[in-house]
Amino acid sequence: MSIEELSRAWATGIEAVEPLLAESVVFELGSGELPGCRGRGEVVALLRGLVDPVTGRLPPLIFEELPDGAVLAQHDNAAVVLHLEGHTVSRMVQYSSREDALDRLSGVGEDPTVAAAVEAIHGGDIDALRGLLVEHPELATVRLGTSGRTLLHVVTDWPGHYPRGAETVAVLVAAGADVNARFTAGHTETPLHWAASSDDVAVLDALLDAGADIEADGAVIGGGTPLADATAFGQWNAARRLIERGARANLGEAASLGLLDRVGDHLAGGNPTAQDVTSALWMACHGGQQAAASMLIDAGADVNWVGYDDLTPLDAAVRSGAADLAEWLRRRRDPTG
Repeated sequence: MSIEELSRAWATGIEAVEPLLAESVVFELGSGELPGCRGRGEVVALLRGLVDPVTGRLPPLIFEELPDGAVLAQHDNAAVVLHLEGHTVSRMVQYSSREDALDRLSGVGEDPTVAAAVEAIHGGDIDALRGLLVEHPELATVRLGTSGRTLLHVVTDWPGHYPRGAETVAVLVAAGADVNARFTAGHTETPLHWAASSDDVAVLDALLDAGADIEADGAVIGGGTPLADATAFGQWNAARRLIERGARANLGEAASLGLLDRVGDHLAGGNPTAQDVTSALWMACHGGQQAAASMLIDAGADVNWVGYDDLTPLDAAVRSGAADLAEWLRRRRDPTG
């Protein structure tokens, strides 16, 4: 089975995906210790729960070929490894992120020292982490597996909010960790990008206090700054804190946060293209910001554009639970309705 076949089937819908699953397919959580569900029927039922009620579609995935007859399917910060046998999927294993999947598959967990450090970080065991760093100072700058992430990336990895996360950042930086280290598998996000993507404000503040570059590029979203990740993934607490800490916002980011002064400045002096204005309308609806949406429609935004995730601005508002904005958009699209 090729990636192209998988991608086409996924884009078509569950009916096209179901025949590609082996009768005995297993869906597992984490690194495979816990069975999630077994058999084609149970897995299809699980997939039906992922269907977007607005579009009727499965969430968009990025498929990537891996060695040994496996395929990595990534959506936002979640990742599933599909193990193939012939023309069917025999096993599916969900990981917290693409990086976690790559690390697990490359055997990074087999290094007991690194594994102990990761466990200490996830458990908030500051004393254990300090002891490991004293005994193994190279841990402060170690690169994990094929993804190239650092222990500061571990602190900020999805879902974030690990116990004593801010203290963990301080301990690692004091031991020599590079607060602006980039990981190297596909894109170049810093730990601050990941904290923003996890809506982990305490860790975000700790990174900034330690000197993290608030305008670092490399986001998974368009190669942008941490604010790009935060706004695209709807991590609004982190996005607002980045603004409070001095982050610049482009037109779409400002619209998603309802920063009307900045939206006005971009429209007046930024010479945005028609597509920029329309994309910003989508972001305003994604963020549930009616005043910003109104400004952008008045500036010529296309209210019927089918944009990110194959959603219109109205779809984005509905998905975000912005009921008043959605009703207002319906009236703008059809004033006689």
